[in-house]
Amino acid sequence: MRYVVVRDTVLLDVKRLYIKVNVNLNSEQASSARAQLRDAFARTDACLTEALPRLRPLAAVTPANAVEERMRLGRCLAQGKPLRPAWRYPPASPLALRATKRLLADAAAALPTEDGFEGRLRAAYEARIAELYLTLACAASVGTAAHREHSRRLFGAPNAAEITAAKRDIAGLQEALPIAVILEPNEIADIVAKAIAQRGLPFRLQWAPHLASRAAVGDGVLFLRPEPIRRPLLLRLIVHELDGHARSETRSKLLPVALGKLGAAGSAMDQEGIALWREADAGHYDARRRGEIAARVLAVTALDEGQSFAGCVRCLSRFGVSDGQALACAERVYRGGGFYRDTVYSRGLGRIAHHLRVHPQDLDALQTGKLTPATVFLAQAFPPA
Repeated sequence: MRYVVVRDTVLLDVKRLYIKVNVNLNSEQASSARAQLRDAFARTDACLTEALPRLRPLAAVTPANAVEERMRLGRCLAQGKPLRPAWRYPPASPLALRATKRLLADAAAALPTEDGFEGRLRAAYEARIAELYLTLACAASVGTAAHREHSRRLFGAPNAAEITAAKRDIAGLQEALPIAVILEPNEIADIVAKAIAQRGLPFRLQWAPHLASRAAVGDGVLFLRPEPIRRPLLLRLIVHELDGHARSETRSKLLPVALGKLGAAGSAMDQEGIALWREADAGHYDARRRGEIAARVLAVTALDEGQSFAGCVRCLSRFGVSDGQALACAERVYRGGGFYRDTVYSRGLGRIAHHLRVHPQDLDALQTGKLTPATVFLAQAFPPA
């Protein structure tokens, strides 16, 4: 690989694609490097940007009757009746699935041979496209037994160490809740609007009663379930969703290619780890929060062991989880036919904590889009001006 030196700045010369290595480019050189990299990946980025809205795992597994079933299952549990979810999902369009598959194939075919990073950026795109193929398989199988296996391959099952840690940490749910103000939806909306404005984020609040979780972020929207909430929990959600996910999404525009917005392979895990890291830094990752994450891991474990929805609820109850929390965890994990995503939280926090112990300066770079320790080099090559 050839290189040239321009004003003491080393540039890689890869078929006239110049990328900075270990030193800062001046503004003109940086602008040129950005433009060349953007052009090289333009077709791939266009295909993946078109495909991504059709590949939303959380949206795909959210039942059309989520609210009604949540209420019905709660009544069944209170009355000692059988717990058998009757979730309904909109049918997947075979035409849309085929069109999405073509977009992924076109994205892979359009990847440049040389990327200026000794193949690392191309490899990152290839890994993300492979992950999206698996996500497509999940989308095509929602509501069937096949979905569980596809989801297991996508997110992974808890390992023995994670299960042991979860059985230890779940005791945190037994800690008494401190006295706190209960906020109504109108008060929540005011607090969230102020938090968004203070952070300068291009986001808005939208109520979403169908959510299995209390909150989610995507495409400039913070989704919240419209129900009363304790003030400390709302403040934690604000840190997790805004300082974690919304910050990463907003900063993706700082990169010359769309990988940051599309999400690198494994970013579902690592970005949840960053959001939990932000919680811990703000003093919100206490024993009860660890217990909540542990309950999710044990719910996925129950799914992986072949237990039924009702069996999962009974398992969590034996660990002292309240009826409401046990139902909520089971819904998160059993929707869609089996959804393993709740393995990513504790695993992601462990990965991010390990990386930041070695590279404490990388936190902002990791949030320049939905990046991972393996792809943080992209943000480091093109730091904000």
